[in-house]
Amino acid sequence: MMLGSNMLTASAPSPLTSAIANAETDNILILIRLSGGNDGLSTVVPIQQYDTYANARPNIYIPESKLLKLTDDFGIPSYMNALEPMWGEGQFKAVHGVGYENQSLSHFTGSDIYANTDLTTTGFSGLNTGWMGRYFEDIYPDYLVNPPASPAAIQIGNFGSLVFQGEETNYAFVTSNIDQLEEIAETGVQYSLEDSLFNNCMYG
Repeated sequence: MMLGSNMLTASAPSPLTSAIANAETDNILILIRLSGGNDGLSTVVPIQQYDTYANARPNIYIPESKLLKLTDDFGIPSYMNALEPMWGEGQFKAVHGVGYENQSLSHFTGSDIYANTDLTTTGFSGLNTGWMGRYFEDIYPDYLVNPPASPAAIQIGNFGSLVFQGEETNYAFVTSNIDQLEEIAETGVQYSLEDSLFNNCMYG
């Protein structure tokens, strides 16, 4: 189809486009959880205290010649240059030195504390709900019998995160990879009945 000299294309509505059109807001919170860890001081480097930084980690510090200056105080490694224009446009911010008192030396316990916000958490005790799970419990008190039209949260990964865990359910829709998520978002299903490997039987 042509409009003047411009080619026009049309596509059928999908569950994704319908959900976007009916959304109350376009605000989206994206959380990225690293399964291993991230060296914050080598991600956002304290330029103002560079000598102290380099002397404290002589074998792993980022050479000053390989830093991109964001401010007089901080810079990022040159291999993260894709973030530099985002910084200039105000789309990238960094919160440095985030932590909690009396930090656990266990990565596993530390991850649980960030998820449940319970500073008394140990390897054997602590809240079994996450901060987002408790938030969604307030918004969707009858979630299990009257779920929202769209998922409260979407998680890409193999297991439901403690962050989204409520008293009775985990509020995240979990998909194993982004390709699967894209398929579900566009079509509303992952596997259609036509693709079933099983023949019809008395159980359906």
